[in-house]
Amino acid sequence: MKNKTSLDKLHIEFKKTHHKLSEKNWPDQLNHYLDKVAGFSGNQKEERIVKGWIAGICEKAYYIAAHKKSKNTRIDFNKKIIKILKTKNSNKIITKAGSIICGKKQPSLAKNILPTLDRFDIMESLPEIFAGGVESIIIGGSMSYIPFLGIREDAKNNDFSDIDTVIVVNNNFFKPSFAKNFSKNKLFPAREKNVFLERIKIFQKLYKKNKADVFSQRFSINEKKFTISNHFMTRSVFKKMMQTEFEKKRFRQKKNFEYIMQDFRTDYFAHPCHARHTFNGQRIESVIKATKLKKGGFISNVPGYIINNGKYYPGVYQTVISPAFLVFYDRNGETTKLVKEFEKILYREVKNIRKKETSSTYAKAHNRYDIFPLGRYD
Repeated sequence: MKNKTSLDKLHIEFKKTHHKLSEKNWPDQLNHYLDKVAGFSGNQKEERIVKGWIAGICEKAYYIAAHKKSKNTRIDFNKKIIKILKTKNSNKIITKAGSIICGKKQPSLAKNILPTLDRFDIMESLPEIFAGGVESIIIGGSMSYIPFLGIREDAKNNDFSDIDTVIVVNNNFFKPSFAKNFSKNKLFPAREKNVFLERIKIFQKLYKKNKADVFSQRFSINEKKFTISNHFMTRSVFKKMMQTEFEKKRFRQKKNFEYIMQDFRTDYFAHPCHARHTFNGQRIESVIKATKLKKGGFISNVPGYIINNGKYYPGVYQTVISPAFLVFYDRNGETTKLVKEFEKILYREVKNIRKKETSSTYAKAHNRYDIFPLGRYD
């Protein structure tokens, strides 16, 4: 009972601290909360809950004090947050490693800090690297839903958390001016840059013939062990994936429907029973087929979303975007509007389902649900 009471108090304190955070006071607020959790001891679930709250404070601090700021400002932020967590090394909640979740050993908060900041630094460079050719960059994967909590950097076991993106492109993406600017970046290896630019030409032809919707490309990062996996699509494809008025109506229909997205990939990606989940955790399986192209690469038919027996199952790239819906860069605000509307649509659907199935949550529709900070996306 003592731990439960402490957990309740820490939750109240977390909400207060999270609400108060500002660009100027975040170091004091973070220090204050870390002092509050000092000495807390609970079971693995309770400790992960508290770690999730600490990570949530660190994440908000980054976005209000460092995101889109100058490089010097970000460096200053990094120094401050590293120093704060380093001075709390006697706190077991900071230094204790987590349990194994989804087959991965979860690092301690102390071992999360540098890998998270390192990936943030790479993410901040993306708008300039893809300048001119992209409308927006959405961050998915672990850097959207568990920064500072589950970012792995285990050289011994060659286990590194990657960066995942969905990138909305404009017409300039296919022009020589974009290729010229992109070629100058020093983040990606020269060979991979050249392959990417050649693949853009192939994708453009496939897209015009309605034979490809998505263009996927993974990049190595010079002097880094982790990679960045990008999924490029035009605004019209992105808008369709985010639901048009016509598609929304299908939510109430009993008729089964599967929206397929044709993904132009470098690797052979096929699956006889690819699993998707709905808001009560129910699983459905679909077949992903892949076709090899003469000019190189493959087209994989991946589910954009599925409706089965009146239930909605988010698709592959919808669950890259969810559950954080993190629009990291948006040139004109249009992507943010679409993403916010999509988020509202899904949460309305969850609300309707809860009338019959009370345990339904948005998070359960994600195949990485078990690794989310407990309670954050319910």
